[in-house]
Amino acid sequence: MSGSRVSRRRFLRVLGATAVVGSLYACGRGPTPGGSPAPTPSIRPAPTVPTTPISVFPTAVPTAAASAAPTAPVSGGRVTGEIEFSYYNWGPASIQYFKEMAAAFMKEYPGTRIRLTLPPGDQYTTKLKILLATGTGPDIITTTDITYKLFKEGRLLDLTARVEADPILLDGSKFIQAGWDIYRFGTGHIYGLYSGADTHLLYYNRDLFDKAGVKYPGADWTWDDFVDAAKELTLRKGEKVVQFGTALGILVAYWGWANLVWMEGGDIVDRRPFYSRLTLNNLPVLKVLQFIQDLMYKYKVAPTPEQASALGEAGSFESGKVAMLLDGGWSIQSRKAIKAFRWDVQMMPRGPKGFIGAFWPGTPMQINARTRNPDLCWEFVRWFAASKEAQTLIAKQLIQVPARLDVAFSSVFLRQPGMPPHGDVWVKSLERARPADIQHPNQQEMMDKVWNPNWDKFIRNRMTPQEFAVTVERDGNKVLQSG
Repeated sequence: MSGSRVSRRRFLRVLGATAVVGSLYACGRGPTPGGSPAPTPSIRPAPTVPTTPISVFPTAVPTAAASAAPTAPVSGGRVTGEIEFSYYNWGPASIQYFKEMAAAFMKEYPGTRIRLTLPPGDQYTTKLKILLATGTGPDIITTTDITYKLFKEGRLLDLTARVEADPILLDGSKFIQAGWDIYRFGTGHIYGLYSGADTHLLYYNRDLFDKAGVKYPGADWTWDDFVDAAKELTLRKGEKVVQFGTALGILVAYWGWANLVWMEGGDIVDRRPFYSRLTLNNLPVLKVLQFIQDLMYKYKVAPTPEQASALGEAGSFESGKVAMLLDGGWSIQSRKAIKAFRWDVQMMPRGPKGFIGAFWPGTPMQINARTRNPDLCWEFVRWFAASKEAQTLIAKQLIQVPARLDVAFSSVFLRQPGMPPHGDVWVKSLERARPADIQHPNQQEMMDKVWNPNWDKFIRNRMTPQEFAVTVERDGNKVLQSG
């Protein structure tokens, strides 16, 4: 749904890690719960979804260490001129990162200049909309939440011919393929590309597992295994929980639990990434919703919103008082500073349909249709996404999986300081993955008016899974179909 990457990052770093959240999207809580309960008609079968997720890897994956040697430009290095690259910043480190990327490109392409515009994340989309509406705007746009809207308005350059002519981008043995559907619009033409990928992982405190004598999570874990471990790792003194087996983390967000629904054989929308209606009142969705409530109110292994709010930082994974957390791979970089205990990551537990990962694009890039230098724009975004030099710089940031597979599986990425012992599952979790984000022109209105206030009731146990599913599907689809 319409949630920019920055919203997802801020949500996880500031709120999601402690589960101090009562809404789906970290856009603020809904109104005070109340009103009549929703009707409960019969449950429909789950919508038909693909049984085989997109496979992003070849049968034999390259394992050679990545070289930082520059890749020869497609144009032969003849591009010149100046363009503006715009992306949101999430702090000083990100500003420095983009400066280094721009400098590396300009060194390899003499006669070019990359001008960076890096507003704070909470201002990016608003400013971009204003600039584009006036007929200006940056040459290179980096967004996911309004990409389809920009395509419909004719503001994006068609990249199909360039992508199809490239020797790397559409080669599944060289480049992660799961993200292309995010940028295929209309008759399947391509309007963007990405430099990396991200997904969801299970973080765990090795010291707490050892102390309790519980076996570490394995790649073959089921959700039943997860619950059993969480029970053993939850400690109480009288009625007070002093150590939680888990925290909800990303399970408070639609994009955080949608792949649990996939693993049950369903989905929350009729199609991805551009959907027409919500599909919530079916058994796979209801089973996952019940699971989320049960973690808090039946098994009592995860803090409720009220408990998490009272605990504050003391209820975070970093506090050492939470044994497991479902979170994104992007948090590996911030957690490398943890010294108080040993921790690791594993693939998320699997469901009846096996494991299906969630795909997020790293640095999604589109080109403004009104740019005066499309060749330079293409050369830069292609270099960013597919050159070994740029991909190696991305690998060293430890904030996303490089899109080039030889770099993703190299020691440069997997053996760098800060990578946990099983960091390779960050890459392997993308082997069977589907796009996590979904878009609809009216979805932000639907989120604000319908989903968030009802989710607030649901997460506080004031609404059953079916009441939530029926109400949000019915009222949400009315908003989606209006206008």
